Amino acid sequence: MKHKKFLSVLALSALVFGTGIVACSPSIPDVPDTPDTPDTPDNPEVSLENSVVIHYYRYDEKYDNWALWLWENGKDGKEYTFNSSDSYGAIASYPLTTWSDALITNGLGFIVKSKGSWNSKDVEADRFIDFSALTKDDKNSYHIYLKTQDANIYTSANDVAKQDLETCKFLDANRIFFVPTSEIKAYQVLVDGEAIISSEVTSKELSFTINLDEKFTWDITKKYEVKATFANDESITKEVDYSPLYKSVAFNDKYTYDGELGAIYNKDKTIFRVWSPASSSITLNIYDNGTPTSVNATLGSDNKESTIPMIKNEKGVFEAEVSGDLEGKYYTYSVTNSSYKNKEMPTDPIDINFD
Repeated sequence: MKHKKFLSVLALSALVFGTGIVACSPSIPDVPDTPDTPDTPDNPEVSLENSVVIHYYRYDEKYDNWALWLWENGKDGKEYTFNSSDSYGAIASYPLTTWSDALITNGLGFIVKSKGSWNSKDVEADRFIDFSALTKDDKNSYHIYLKTQDANIYTSANDVAKQDLETCKFLDANRIFFVPTSEIKAYQVLVDGEAIISSEVTSKELSFTINLDEKFTWDITKKYEVKATFANDESITKEVDYSPLYKSVAFNDKYTYDGELGAIYNKDKTIFRVWSPASSSITLNIYDNGTPTSVNATLGSDNKESTIPMIKNEKGVFEAEVSGDLEGKYYTYSVTNSSYKNKEMPTDPIDINFD
């Protein structure tokens, strides 16, 4: 995904970590400093006719501090509040005419985020409503159902399992902590889909600390999950959050990097460096055109001039060296880690001084 603005070089923050880019704006189209939140009535009786209706469920049932960022694919977005509720949870219902006539074809992107800020996102990845996969109800409206900390998009409330793992994280490199929403009878710890621990549960505990084997070595490039089986035999698998480990001494010793990052330019060559310990591979994409066809089908182009696999060095730093003068070129990174497979990351433009 390239940016629509023309600059000497289109640059990306040189930090790629976990589920996306850090130290740059969220991966959404042109986020303003203060989101433009439309006025919505306090009256919960919002019309559900000819609308997009997004239902949102949280375990804590606290919705006041949450909102949606919505954008028609290929266009800018803004913040929308949840303007109604029902027995399932909060509802955001907005007329189809809020967007262009091409909405049904283009699709609608959305992020569940902290209201009025970008301090939190419920699910990190951008998600899109594919209207071709939905059936309109008798009021000519499209409904989707969301659950907190779950990236799936459901088409019916009956499809949503409200049994889940409310918390699932590393406490340190040898302990995992998780909290199910109701009693469980068994759990497993999975590493890249393979079970390394399996245990039955005979107590009525609602929080668990799993002590890993002393020989266990945490690997930031691997995917760690807990699979819990509830009393009704329903199983839920959830990825373990390893962000608490970022502050550990062991992590800092292994991955702290104080060298130069980004696009290091001169007329003979440009060296690209990206710090991304969690990624297994990164590819550098070079473009002649900085405008994607989704922005301007006439002037834009999605053709890549070249793709260069980057080499992963010590401290989780990926590097690629490109010979020749790249002034006037554009670039992005395609990232593979436990959350993304070869995902081309959005970029932030910055001016580069070539003097």
